Amino acid sequence: MARPISTCSPHELIGAIKERIAGSPLCAVVDTDNIVLGLLDGNAWDASPESRAEDVMSLAPVTFRPDRGINDVKDYFSKHHIQESLITTSDGRLIGLALGPDIEGIAEKPEQAA
Repeated sequence: MARPISTCSPHELIGAIKERIAGSPLCAVVDTDNIVLGLLDGNAWDASPESRAEDVMSLAPVTFRPDRGINDVKDYFSKHHIQESLITTSDGRLIGLALGPDIEGIAEKPEQAA
């Protein structure tokens, strides 16, 4: 259920990131070991092009582990009104992005939700 997501370093400039990811609404901020440090979303893209990712990223983004039950994830998305979440390993390494419609679709298929 994890989709690819763009990544950037905490020291990268917003202007350079925006140019590189060409309109993607999200970018995971990761260190050299691919550990999630934050997320660029929403208002981060309105920052000065000279701002660094670490200065405008959302800290502690919602994450789930790949072994979390799909119905638990679906319930969390619904309860907290979110449409996406990062998927990470137990030590915080980025795996990918989970999207609400994907979660809904998988949860509706009992053989995949188990």
